[in-house]
Amino acid sequence: MICGSRKGTSLFRLLLLCTLPVCAAVPDTLSLGGVEVVGRSPLTRLHRDNSLNFDALSLSSAPRTLGESDALNYLRLLPGVNTISDYSAGISIDGMDYAANQYLINGIPVLFPYHFGGIFSTFSPSLYPRTTVAKSIRPALSADCLGGIISVSSPRPHTRDSVWATANAGMLATSVAAGMPLGHGLTIAASARVSYVEILYRRLLESGNGSIDFGFRDFDLTATWAPDATNTLRVTAHYNHDRLAYRQMPSELLSAMRWHNALCGLEWSRHGDRCHQEHRVYHSSFANRLGMTVSGMGAAIRNRFAQTAIEGHAELYISPSLTLTPGYALTAYRSVPQTVDSHGVGSEAPAVATERACQASASLDIAWQRGDIRLSGGSRLSYFGARGAYRRAFADPYAGVLLDRGRFSLNLSVASARQYVHTVGLSEVGMASNFRLCADETLPAQHAWNFTIAARGTPRRGLSLGGDVFYKIISRQPEYTGSILEMVSADYSPRAYVHPYDGYNAGASVMLSYSGARVEGTASYSFCRAQRRDPATGTCFTASSEVRHSAKLHVVWRIGRHWEASGVFSLSSGRPYTPIEAVYMIGERVMMEYGARNSATMPLYHRLDLGGAYKFETGGRHRLRHRVDISLLNAYARRNIELYTYTFNSTTLRFRRREICSLYSTLPSLSYSLSF
Repeated sequence: MICGSRKGTSLFRLLLLCTLPVCAAVPDTLSLGGVEVVGRSPLTRLHRDNSLNFDALSLSSAPRTLGESDALNYLRLLPGVNTISDYSAGISIDGMDYAANQYLINGIPVLFPYHFGGIFSTFSPSLYPRTTVAKSIRPALSADCLGGIISVSSPRPHTRDSVWATANAGMLATSVAAGMPLGHGLTIAASARVSYVEILYRRLLESGNGSIDFGFRDFDLTATWAPDATNTLRVTAHYNHDRLAYRQMPSELLSAMRWHNALCGLEWSRHGDRCHQEHRVYHSSFANRLGMTVSGMGAAIRNRFAQTAIEGHAELYISPSLTLTPGYALTAYRSVPQTVDSHGVGSEAPAVATERACQASASLDIAWQRGDIRLSGGSRLSYFGARGAYRRAFADPYAGVLLDRGRFSLNLSVASARQYVHTVGLSEVGMASNFRLCADETLPAQHAWNFTIAARGTPRRGLSLGGDVFYKIISRQPEYTGSILEMVSADYSPRAYVHPYDGYNAGASVMLSYSGARVEGTASYSFCRAQRRDPATGTCFTASSEVRHSAKLHVVWRIGRHWEASGVFSLSSGRPYTPIEAVYMIGERVMMEYGARNSATMPLYHRLDLGGAYKFETGGRHRLRHRVDISLLNAYARRNIELYTYTFNSTTLRFRRREICSLYSTLPSLSYSLSF
């Protein structure tokens, strides 16, 4: 039993067993795909609207995880962005729940962007080298979510005007990416990554106690056609698949899970002197399955979710000081929240019908510039219709004031945001038990008011300082309280175990960046309080996503033309959990008495990651770029406690608490990159 969540222990142990054998040196590839880098920009750029962005060059500067250079792992170095464990499949932005974020590939939602256990994401840094993180300051046009918007995108047209390729043959997976112009403004690029863990590690994955089968694969395709200087058409397609099976002996317990994302979309953009417009149509789907079988009894839990949409906007430059941005979106949702098929135990649960919902939105953003002052405002009008009689219309306004003095800017913002799709489940590490529900009468749409003050300054060349203060009023954030045992019940309904909570988030963050010829680095600190209120009892408790204090330091030192050294140090408060205050027996049954919900915290978390790289080129006319990376994660072997489990010995009648630590003490990795 896990304190705080009180669920998922067997699944967590499965994660440990699966991941430990593959903690080895993993070669990888990271290439800028033929982009010529001129000059050097900061590792992370903070903009006037408090958004942050970075590129593939920034990713290569950080120590790699299992040889992978990954955008979503790099996000954890940013201020106000935290995770509650080393293998969390998600991030918390300004104290919000993992499920409050929106992830986009070229503007198309990807519903679960992580591979098993959150080790790394499904994004290809070669195809999508630019990453942008929008926190609380967002226009009315932005997506429906209460957290942040993380967007990865492919390069602009004509930035890759020659054939490029990058290849990798590693110990965990093989990946290849390539792109080429085909003439007449058409450019095509593709990438693929396929693992072969079960082949190379078969002996390690098999033992007298059981066996593990694990694998994943990713495929991406982009095609961009720019027939003239103003029009661009772009096609994006993505597919990824994970599978994991664990057979425990001698009980013959078989636990198997798999999931996949699939998306495709078409985008048209037009750039003009008085108008810039973008229009997009897409389809994105996600499906997962968790199955458990032992001694002829078993259950399979499935869920599916898909959304199809057409959306767009136009920036109208009415005058040098006035800009209008109208937008629209039409979205259709289809979901099967949870279907439980059981055999050999209890009664089969009734089939869950497909749920459908639709949403229509219209937005308008207005921006007026006068000297150093920029006033902006707008609203998003939405109609949402779902199962039963749930039909609602909402208005979400936004207003902001920006003072921009060149080297210094100050931004004040207040905005309303809603989220119509709830994501809940048994696990925070991306297990197949997570599922989605559309809003209805019992689980209304989530809502938040965001109040933000953000400032940015550049006191001297190469040095920048930025920070923000935020306060969020949160309504109807859902949380799942069920367990696997309840799912096999004949009258099981997933909505009966999802409960909405109100509360608030308050905090601040600051980031200092330096970019020099030899040394670059960022240092950040964030503070957050996340409180929720139980509507049944009226009592308040700390949200499980709260990380009270967090400090991060990232330094890169370039030694000559070929050598590079990097380091990342992280320090944060422990995660909240619910303590057990008493244990007693009634007959032969062990009873536990819990304290106040999330009233205790894990010990302080800290970790040091080190990395080094050697870069060189070979060849004549066609230059080949080589890069050898070595990384050492958790360099001083800190045993950070991730959770507590409890065991009871019925023979000795003794109760014992066990500490489950990180997946690794120290984790070395070696990678080799080759590109042209």
